[in-house]
Amino acid sequence: MEINTQALQQLRSDVGDEVLPMILDRFCEELGQRADSLREALAASDLKGIGLHAHSVKSTARTCGLDEVADCAALTESAARESRTEDALRNAGHLVELSVKGVSVLEAARSGSD
Repeated sequence: MEINTQALQQLRSDVGDEVLPMILDRFCEELGQRADSLREALAASDLKGIGLHAHSVKSTARTCGLDEVADCAALTESAARESRTEDALRNAGHLVELSVKGVSVLEAARSGSD
């Protein structure tokens, strides 16, 4: 998984070099928490919960340059909202995996921003 460097540079420009590592830490924490919440919603086949958490992941991922995660989150959110259960569950499972990978990518970016 690659990070969208333009998005990351925009974030750096918006918040500054000193604040960027803290923001990336927060995004890592949030993505990890959302992945856990998605797992729970997925286990319960809770389409409303899947849609809610996918929406939050989409916003966070797009802001920090994780376009692959954001795109999957958008598909998951749409499927959940449209009650396409099979698609929503499949996409949510994939989104959990991508979110975990995204945390690793952000952690690496954070290490490089020190």
